[in-house]
Amino acid sequence: MLDPALDVGLLLFRPDGALDFANGRAQALFGCKDMHEVEQRLDGARERLTPALKRLIPKSHLQGFVDLETTVEGRPRSLRLELSRVGDTGSEGFLAVVTDEDTMRALETDLRLATHLRGLSRVSLATSHDIRTPLHTAVLYLELLRSTLSGKSPGKSEANTPERQEQYVDVIASEVQRLERMLETLLSQTRLAEATTERFDLLETIRDLLAFLEPHCRRTRVQFLLKPADSPVVIEGNKDSLRHALLHILITSTEGCPAGSEMDLSVAAVDAKAAVVLRGVGPGLSAEILDGSGGAPPTQRAFGPERGLYVARRVVERHGGSIKVRSGAKGAPTLEIQLPLAAAEVG
Repeated sequence: MLDPALDVGLLLFRPDGALDFANGRAQALFGCKDMHEVEQRLDGARERLTPALKRLIPKSHLQGFVDLETTVEGRPRSLRLELSRVGDTGSEGFLAVVTDEDTMRALETDLRLATHLRGLSRVSLATSHDIRTPLHTAVLYLELLRSTLSGKSPGKSEANTPERQEQYVDVIASEVQRLERMLETLLSQTRLAEATTERFDLLETIRDLLAFLEPHCRRTRVQFLLKPADSPVVIEGNKDSLRHALLHILITSTEGCPAGSEMDLSVAAVDAKAAVVLRGVGPGLSAEILDGSGGAPPTQRAFGPERGLYVARRVVERHGGSIKVRSGAKGAPTLEIQLPLAAAEVG
């Protein structure tokens, strides 16, 4: 659950679902003066809250959440109740951590950037090794070019010096262009766009991410085999946040995979949805975090992979999408991310 120090509200429900306690922050988030008013607000959401509490009673459901809409001072406010059992069976009641959309957006942004930097540090380590190759090649051919200019080139006739010089220049130019492409790929993942909504091709974004991850994949010897759609898969949303979420999922999916592993990755438009399907993911990908059955990860791992997966799930859900993890062939899980297609693409 989220840390209470993050200025969140706390609700305590009795085993029968009746409200037993609401702290001051929870009362303020609901726009109420006391616990009695909070209880009245919750009565209007019983059709959603009661089933969610009942799902926590089975051992397989430890945590869950409910999103509620309320009105505070005449203005709409979105609240999320992160639910968990008190005790092993819920016989002691249920705890709900209440946050509003603004608080969650700020927290989501901070954690998303933190996990993105974590991913960048991994990929940058592999990329830095790759960058040395074109640099060393360019330095070598500059030395060869220098030797022809000084007339000290050994073992070659002077008749072909202009041709050799042109060859050396072509090699240097090619390596500089290669270096520029590598740096552009790296820098494209470090730029932060404004929090705006735009239409973009999800397939193109996946291709860019795989190009960015190529050095990391070579280093870990874990490969993604992309099966693209026949045409663009256009969605609408905040490209920056979705790109960060997908990158973290892809990096985490490689963790724990043995060298030589391959994962099938497909991107397609299916039934008015953009579907990203990843088959054969590694054990580092927590299904409980991604599909929501485990709620939020423990606070002490606030900037680890699990917190990043939780934020990735939040980003996908905020865009009207969902993440499902199911058992695949040979026990390797299959991950499916669904997002709404842009309006003009449906039909």
